[in-house]
Amino acid sequence: MLLRLGIVVVAVLLAIFFLNSLLEIIISILMIGIGILVLAVLGGSSFHLLSNWMTTGNIFR
Repeated sequence: MLLRLGIVVVAVLLAIFFLNSLLEIIISILMIGIGILVLAVLGGSSFHLLSNWMTTGNIFR
């Protein structure tokens, strides 16, 4: 009985550890993706402003 309970406790702890690791990996991948998306948006908007300024001389047009 105690051996079975010990095996169940160890299995649950290992499952929690692996799920925690998996969740941490997923969160880090999502944060990297969000960072790349923000950089792309900033780069695109600055490129748009720069090209608009180069062609017309007016940034806010």
